[in-house]
Order: sequence, then C-alpha cells, then structure tokens
Amino acid sequence: MPPMKPDTYFDNPVHPVSLKLWPRLNGEKLRAWDGADLLLLEHIAEQDASTDQDASDQPATLVLNDPNGALTLPLLAAGVKVHASGDSWLAQKALLTNAEDNDLATDTLSWSWPNEEVAQPIARVLIRLPKSLSLFESQLATIAGTLPEGTQVIVSSMDKHTPPTVMKILEKYFLSVEHGLGRRKAHLYFAQLGHQTAQQRTAPAVFAIPALQGKEICAQPGTFSGDKLDIGARFFSEHVPSDVAGNIADLGCGNGVIGLVALDRNPEASVWFCDESAQAVSSAKTNTAALYPKRECSFHHGNGLDGLAETFSLILLNPPFHRGHAVDEGVSSMLFKHARRHLNSDGELYVIGNRHLKYNLPLRKLFGSVREVAANDKFTIWAAKF
Repeated sequence: MPPMKPDTYFDNPVHPVSLKLWPRLNGEKLRAWDGADLLLLEHIAEQDASTDQDASDQPATLVLNDPNGALTLPLLAAGVKVHASGDSWLAQKALLTNAEDNDLATDTLSWSWPNEEVAQPIARVLIRLPKSLSLFESQLATIAGTLPEGTQVIVSSMDKHTPPTVMKILEKYFLSVEHGLGRRKAHLYFAQLGHQTAQQRTAPAVFAIPALQGKEICAQPGTFSGDKLDIGARFFSEHVPSDVAGNIADLGCGNGVIGLVALDRNPEASVWFCDESAQAVSSAKTNTAALYPKRECSFHHGNGLDGLAETFSLILLNPPFHRGHAVDEGVSSMLFKHARRHLNSDGELYVIGNRHLKYNLPLRKLFGSVREVAANDKFTIWAAKF
C-alpha cells in the first residue's frame, strides 16, 4: 500500500485505507468519509471479532450507497467478499480508483446498479442512508423480496441528515427493527428479514409536463426532483431554444424533461441525455421511448461529458451545487469546462441556477459572451458562447 497523506488516511478498526473523492478536483476541501462510516465499521469489527469464522469462506457482504468506498474497501482489505450496489457512476468510479490507489485486488468485489439482481449469496447488508428516501425504499423492497429470512440489515446515517421517518420506513419491510448505537453524531439502525409485510419495489413517479402539452413522464426512485416537476426545470423548460440543428446535450438530465422539451422544439436535432445517476438515465430512456420513439437520441451514463467525442450545438445544464449533502461549487465549475470542450464554435451553453449562485461570473472566465436569458424571483438562466 502506498504512503497515506493525513487528509486521505481513513483510520478504522477493520482496515485502514487511503480515500479520495471522485472526481478529483483541485483544492479539494471535502473528506471521503464521515462519522457514520466509522461508526458502522466499529460495529462490524466488534461483530466479526466475536466469531472465529474465516471471512473468505463466508458469503458476500452487500454494501449499498457507499459514495467513495469507505465501507467497501476496509472490508475488502480485511479479506471480506463484497458486493457493492448504488445509483451513482461517480461512486463506482471512486470505489475502483481508490481500490487501485490502495493496491487492492478486486477479484472478490462485484457491483450492480439499482435494477440489477445480486447473483450471489449474501451474508449481511450494510446501507449508507441515501439522500433520496424513494431510492432507499426501493432498495429495501428489493432486499426484502430477494434475500432469505434472517439476513441482517444495518443502516448508518449522520444524525443531521436523518429524517424522522427512517424507522417507519424500515418497519414497512422488516419485522425486527431497532434504533441502535449512537456515536460520532451518527446512528445505526438494525433490522432482520422475517415475513415481510411489503416486498414490492417503489413504482416510478408519473407527472405531467406543461411545456410538453401536458404529456406525462416518469421518474425512477432516486431521480432528482422525486415525484414532481422541479420548479427550476419548469422555468428552464419555458426557455429551451428552438430551431437548433445538430447535437443537443441535456447535461445532468435527471428524468430527461429538459432534453424532451429540446426534442419537441427542435425536430432536426439529435439529443444526448447525460447523467451520473443510473436511475436518471433509465428514466430518460423510458420517457424518450414513450414520447418520441422515432427520434434520434443517445444516452451517456458517466461523469458529465467525459468519454464523449461529440460536439454540440446546444448544451442545457442545471448544475448541482452539492456533493452529497455538502455545498460544493466545484462540480458546476467542472461541468462548465466540459461544456466548453464539447461546444461547437457557434454553439451555445444554457445554464440555470439559483439567483444567489451568480454563475455568470465563472462562465465569463471560460466564454467570450455571457448574457442573461431570463430570470424570476428564484432562478436565472444564462447563455454562454465563444
């Protein structure tokens, strides 16, 4: 293992590892683990120390929503088989990159996206509570419907990010639920599979889009904006340009609503739907197939526009200003640079943001012309070009 720097050294009782976030941004201020990760690993270390069984002979531990490998990699380094699952492409990339940095072999590590089956025996389930409770419920329903009775489930969450409904949600799917250990400003929740009262996966949300003449779209659990049209997307949809030819990118597409409006208003264009969320890309695929089955569309599951060779006549972007729960403008800055690299010489980037974010300032450092397209009391839309 290479030497560990203090800001990346995650000392824990299972196995110390070096961890960084992905994407790796200049001047990174956020740490790749928190008290909820450490609390859960402390419990696992105590639990495993009380048994004499060889971890390599046991079924895999299923780890859900591990954003940087803080749970998965210590277990892997300790010889535990791990099956990781989550919605985030960035989380998978961080996991694999951090494994490589720690010189960890990944032959006992497997991965699945939310709608894929786990094709191996599971000994226990460790869950980091995700921001989206609909994704959490969908994951619990899958666990309850596929894993055997007696399987142990442990949920870990920072107290400040834990909604009061967590226990009620767990009780929908498991009979034995306990609000457990609390330390490090975090808590653990314990459950065990029995005769479950609910095993159905959470159905996609369905809602109408005014800019599409009231047509309905769906959003898979965990997709940004949840079960309704986001107010920013509603405003953005009113100002999507028309008469654009060539490629259009819906960058950070979510359920695909902005790209769908672009399809509707630009019959000669080909639209790319891009997102790091597997559930978002799945939602966009479903919606385009239902509403515009004969139109040319492409889908990119990855980090922004990385990995694409295409250039675009129009890029539509509602950038996130959080990484997980933390406020961080580094992601929006990165996506602006992606857009600059992939914009045609006569193309245009449309960006919407909360009014206080003032995206015009970083955009002016990258583009020759930045103008205000529209604004209301909550949002501003900027257009940038060379």
